[in-house]
Amino acid sequence: MRAITDRAGPIGVKQDEILAALYVLSGLRPTAYHPHGHYGVAQMTADQLRSGGWNDPPEAILDAGVDRQMAVLTSYLAALPAHADVVWPLVVLLTGQPVASLDDETVVARAPYSARLGDFVAVSLDGVVSDVVTIGDLRRAIGAVLAGPLQRELRNRAAETSLA
Repeated sequence: MRAITDRAGPIGVKQDEILAALYVLSGLRPTAYHPHGHYGVAQMTADQLRSGGWNDPPEAILDAGVDRQMAVLTSYLAALPAHADVVWPLVVLLTGQPVASLDDETVVARAPYSARLGDFVAVSLDGVVSDVVTIGDLRRAIGAVLAGPLQRELRNRAAETSLA
């Protein structure tokens, strides 16, 4: 946890927020792998890993440990214009590019969605699936983690690393 929470400041977000965003991406598992080519706790693509300074084969990051993975993530994000909003690194990780605005209405992707964005698509009460994924959809996903059963665990873990 410390490897993740120590990177919150350089990324520009709160500790519990970065834990929630990475939970949304990988379940906080450094060995997480998605068959569409997403690796590690931040589910970075091969291009994102290279941009973050990773020169080994992308799958090798799964054995590198969370400290190294977070260093690569921090390096990758440092090369982009940052925003002090946890949705910003999530958008960058999911799409490979920053967005011009972090307003909730800003469209991140349009249908057909990539496999990575499918979990964030809004569905109305009458079952209609939205044809866009917005910043608001991503913000709600992070908010659900921070407001759900995991919130206490994530906040306590963040607090524990601050005290040690």
